[in-house]
Amino acid sequence: MDRPVRVLLLDADALDADTIKRQLESAGLEVTSRAAVDAAAFRSALAEFSPDIIALQRNALERVLKDSRNRMTPAVERALREKEQRLRDIVETTQDWLWELDGEGRYVFSNRAVKEILGYRPNDLLARNHLDYVHPDDRTSVELAWERMNREGYGTAGIVARWRGKSGEYRWLEKNVIPLIDRDGRVHGHRGADRDITVRRQQEARIARMNRVQMLLTEVYSAILHIRDREELLSEACRLAVQHAGYPLATAYVQQPGVKALRPVAWHSLAEVRNNALPLPLPGERVDGRGPVARAIQQSDTVVIANLADPDADVPFLPEQLKLGFHATVALPLLVDGTAIGALQLHSRDTEVFTDEELKLLRQLAGNISFALQYLKSQDTVEFLEYFDPLTALARRSLFLQRLAPMVDSAEKLQHALVVLVFDVERLRDINDSIGRHAGDRVLQLIAERLKSTFRDPRSMAHLGGGVFAVVFGDLVDALDASAVLKAEALGLFDDPYRVDGREIHIAVRAGLAHFADNARDADSLLRNAETALAHAKEAGEKYLHHRLSMNAEAEERLSRDNRLRRAVAEHEFLVHYQPKVNLATGAVEGAEALLRWNDPGYGIISPASFVPLLESLGLIDQVGEWVMRQALADARQCSERSGVPLRVAVNVSPRQLRQPDFAGMVLALIGRGSRQPVIIDLEITEGMLLEDIDGTSRKLERLRAAGIRISIDDFGTGYSSLRVLARLPVDELKIDRSFIKDLESGGDQRTVVETVIGLAKSFRLKTVAEGVETKEQAAILRELGCDAIQGYWISKPVGIPELEQWLSRAPRRDDSAIVLSEDFLAAALRRTG
Repeated sequence: MDRPVRVLLLDADALDADTIKRQLESAGLEVTSRAAVDAAAFRSALAEFSPDIIALQRNALERVLKDSRNRMTPAVERALREKEQRLRDIVETTQDWLWELDGEGRYVFSNRAVKEILGYRPNDLLARNHLDYVHPDDRTSVELAWERMNREGYGTAGIVARWRGKSGEYRWLEKNVIPLIDRDGRVHGHRGADRDITVRRQQEARIARMNRVQMLLTEVYSAILHIRDREELLSEACRLAVQHAGYPLATAYVQQPGVKALRPVAWHSLAEVRNNALPLPLPGERVDGRGPVARAIQQSDTVVIANLADPDADVPFLPEQLKLGFHATVALPLLVDGTAIGALQLHSRDTEVFTDEELKLLRQLAGNISFALQYLKSQDTVEFLEYFDPLTALARRSLFLQRLAPMVDSAEKLQHALVVLVFDVERLRDINDSIGRHAGDRVLQLIAERLKSTFRDPRSMAHLGGGVFAVVFGDLVDALDASAVLKAEALGLFDDPYRVDGREIHIAVRAGLAHFADNARDADSLLRNAETALAHAKEAGEKYLHHRLSMNAEAEERLSRDNRLRRAVAEHEFLVHYQPKVNLATGAVEGAEALLRWNDPGYGIISPASFVPLLESLGLIDQVGEWVMRQALADARQCSERSGVPLRVAVNVSPRQLRQPDFAGMVLALIGRGSRQPVIIDLEITEGMLLEDIDGTSRKLERLRAAGIRISIDDFGTGYSSLRVLARLPVDELKIDRSFIKDLESGGDQRTVVETVIGLAKSFRLKTVAEGVETKEQAAILRELGCDAIQGYWISKPVGIPELEQWLSRAPRRDDSAIVLSEDFLAAALRRTG
């Protein structure tokens, strides 16, 4: 061993310790020892001393010394050999490269794993300095890590650098290193373990490269939409290829009639131009030559040279390119009217980098530039902008229908299936409201990029606006085949989150499908049927639905209902009814909940459950919600003046209202903050809203509570809020949902849930109100469980403000004018309102 044998003596005296030490030293072993007199000292020594040998307690030690004195040293040596063999086996069987350096940084040990990782035999490295194998670009960072480790005196983990293998190829290694420190505190060497992470780094590099090319696509789309000059567009495309995709040189060629030489019309190389080290443009090729640009134009197809130094590559001006460090290139034809009029050439400093995945994106890039050149050549700018969505650069509805029409004709002639999928991004408005409109726009761009990378033909997709996309599938066998493609490809685009401004955003969609020849005979009806199926999927809460003929009639009914609802908002066809809340302990009326009703001229009074979701989907809930607050305030003040008793009203707030940035300011303006009138309005929010932007919601609610407005959580127990969330939110009251009250008298789980909610509220110093109380027995149980207040038909059904005033005027009062409800009064009231 290269260090003394460590002996831990358990409950041994000084004579025992000295005897053992001399016995081992006489066999040529260097020994250091430590004694442990009790269990605590023994445990401490195990952790700190790490003994090689533990000597037995006194009486056992005496037997060893008296009966087997001559066998102790061989036993110790055998134990040490076994321990060293175990360590040797571990060292030689691990897949990590284990090594040791001396104080000069030279290898003094290496296990056999280095052969698999770098190709060297262990003896090849002995006496060689480790820095001789480091990639020149990584040497400085490795030296700094070593200096820091030697200065600070402890190991370092995760040094990542490239190390040269025997073949000359570099491998990425992740190193974990510890310094070897002598008794004087000086570093006299290093030990470490290296793990080959080359494959992982290559995968990370490939993903990063694909992301850069995707970004290039997006940026070129944007350039296409606002640049109207051909050479300016090509120049911008070259600049973006260098700046965003990382290609060291991008060059655009356009063939000149009657001219054999190919000369660049646009180029960009950010680093070389900045340093004035590259004379641009580079020499071109001949139109009839065999170079990559010439062949791309001749064949109207992509040409890839994976390694410029390949003798069979036939690359013109090869020395100039190799001198600049270029080792691979791709030439992409630019087509106008089906004819190659030029090419876009991209260079790489590495060989074998243009994968099928990257080439797919680059062909799409060249196709988009070609399409733009086509329109710059023959079409008016306004017409071009009418065809494409400027945000995603996908086709608008009109162009998509133009492209879909010949596909429908082909499907009819060849009798093959054709399916249109329309999907809608859910909660896009929430992203806009909570993070910002730029985030929602970026999500749409990222979705478009994933669509383009998944479906080859850019003609097969469109952005219809507002987060609604369309994709057409051709050459399908049947509807079952379409469903399989939908699940595997289209909806699979949303399995992984999208990253925007450093945030992970998970996207969900709903989709509708329509099949050609199934209730559709042309492109327009096929698309409309898919949109109808989408609408039904959203309404039914389904992930996706196939179109059925009956959906068209339902769609007409929904359109009629939407139009009626818009008219109701414009013509103020809404009413507010009120349901009183009563304190269970005192019988006093504490207030009333304001409940919205729609007085439809053709259908009568309609419950909010039937139309509030429609108000939200139509974007009308903010307008109606503000009207309800205004009306409730006016009614409460009128009722308070006439009855002589202050009446507080509680108004329900929709999630969209609460997400408005200045929601609190709007409410405070309505109640007239700063005026001398008392605050008589409270707000009720649903439990699910607690999970959205907790910090922003808390700030808004705190501002409202500071003005005297009380906050209730409505329908508590039906959502997913946690105690941690509940503790953070500024609320005053929990409302127990009626679903837990209706079977309260039967006992069992419902009673347990109610009792738990009441106990939870008390622990947070919150009041509880039970909704949907319909019987005297339910009220008695709630009083027994400690519920603070109730509302429901046992007290009063929701009534208009005149009926509420009459109801309050008949109620008995205490001397302090508080209204106190007796059971007799409630029974009579029930008979009158039942």
